Amino acid sequence: EESELRLKVLQQTNENNKCFDCGDQNPEWVSVNNALFICLSCAGKHRSLGVAISTVRSVNMDIWNEKQMKMIETGGNQS
Repeated sequence: EESELRLKVLQQTNENNKCFDCGDQNPEWVSVNNALFICLSCAGKHRSLGVAISTVRSVNMDIWNEKQMKMIETGGNQS
């Protein structure tokens, strides 16, 4: 799927290949509304905050819509 390929490209950049919160390598989750790549452990913490603060999606398991893709493409861990 196109969005999966786009996410993989974004995930490989220097800024996005580590968790924004803790620095773990190769995060596979994203806080969509904050446009940040995060690890599984931090994704759990973000989920506990509620969707008004952080909406968490998997890079590999979830289906992404175009609005969500634009948010992460505009943001990312470097912002």
